[in-house]
Amino acid sequence: MWKRMVIISVIISFCIAGCNREEQANKSSVKGILSDHQIDFVIKNVNRVPHYDVWTAKNNYTLLVVNFSLKNSRNKSIIVKPSQFNVISETGKIYGVVQTKRNTSVLHDRKLKSYDSLQSSIIFEIPKEEMASELLFAPSFAKDKPIVISLK
Repeated sequence: MWKRMVIISVIISFCIAGCNREEQANKSSVKGILSDHQIDFVIKNVNRVPHYDVWTAKNNYTLLVVNFSLKNSRNKSIIVKPSQFNVISETGKIYGVVQTKRNTSVLHDRKLKSYDSLQSSIIFEIPKEEMASELLFAPSFAKDKPIVISLK
């Protein structure tokens, strides 16, 4: 009887620890310092809208507008481009950024010097029935390991 109680209490404590770890992972996946790449990437806001500023979504599509801030904590300058961002839907489809003309409210090619930061927005056009699950940021310095941020 005593052994059963000990085993059950150990199992319960591992389950509780696992649940807490999942909650912490979900919280840190949206915001925080990405120390592997020395980039502080914080998503400020994510909106799905039929139109944004001068852009209007096609029929059966919506615009996913992601407002974010990014800080370069590296000792080198980096180039941040809209083409380095993609959204992955819950069905696994990948959507690229809407190409925009010069507009101060959305991201365009930008050189971030060491310890410089930026606040901007990126726009994706995705089908209404699709739900975005992850944002990928694949800068040149990340090689084959893009930075993946959960949007859930």
